[in-house]
Amino acid sequence: MFEEIPKNCRYAYARVSSKSQEDNSSLEAQKDEFLKLGVPVKKIQVEVGSAADKIQDRPIFYQKQRKFTKV
Repeated sequence: MFEEIPKNCRYAYARVSSKSQEDNSSLEAQKDEFLKLGVPVKKIQVEVGSAADKIQDRPIFYQKQRKFTKV
């Protein structure tokens, strides 16, 4: 299914929960996987924040969630 989405319409969101995860290879590994799937590098957004945080406390996720759920 993902292959059917034109590459210029693909977006990705990578997240790690802590600064230490950001500093190790966890975030880079996620970005590498998105690149393998054909997501353009400029459309990969990254954020450090716990999934337990309120969505409003994760600005990138919040912005994307609002953008893609508008009817």
